[in-house]
Amino acid sequence: MQTAVAGSSTAVLLVEDDPVIALDTSMTLKALGLTQVEIAATLEEAFAALERVTPHLVVMDIDLRGIMSFGLAEHLARQKIPFVFTTGYGEELPLPAEFLGRPVVGKPYDLEELRVALAPYLQTASPTMPEDRSF
Repeated sequence: MQTAVAGSSTAVLLVEDDPVIALDTSMTLKALGLTQVEIAATLEEAFAALERVTPHLVVMDIDLRGIMSFGLAEHLARQKIPFVFTTGYGEELPLPAEFLGRPVVGKPYDLEELRVALAPYLQTASPTMPEDRSF
């Protein structure tokens, strides 16, 4: 498995099933200096991406067309890959006990809200990652 963290910390896996939100979020992440953003629309795509590379951070929707992403979150926690949840359900969707205290960004969100949620994970990010490297 290729590790994106080595030599650079700007690779992000975005797990989002809505293509419009995924595109908008990808552009927002790039505006924050995260030059490598791979989008996965399903849990299967997310796990396949994780077979290829270890991202610095995962930003994932909790509900992917009725399928909860908590299994992916458990995998990421075991692998010590930081992640941030996103949701359009607000407080209505409770987190399992093991994820209480994890960052949750409500949708729709703006650049500043996302930047604040991601700030603890971006402090070590390197702005020198070449944009043409495949994720």
